[in-house]
Amino acid sequence: MANTLFDVREKAKSFIKSTLGAEGKVIKVKKVSDGWEAEVETAEEDSYYKKINPDYRIVERRLYVIKFNADLEAVSYGRKEEIEKEESV
Repeated sequence: MANTLFDVREKAKSFIKSTLGAEGKVIKVKKVSDGWEAEVETAEEDSYYKKINPDYRIVERRLYVIKFNADLEAVSYGRKEEIEKEESV
């Protein structure tokens, strides 16, 4: 049976949870030639400020791009701004 957008969405959320320990909100899913690509938004505590003062609770919005093959195995992931920076070089 072919994978659906719902399957990819669930796989992306599960991947972010197991990899980063953070809840993710899938904001984009698209079919690409050799699989799928998902964009996931997370809210993560800023570790720099937490080291300075444990009482600080600053949360940053981060975007991740996850690429899956046709079998929904993750083949790459990274922060969106880092990926865009690499592609522009």
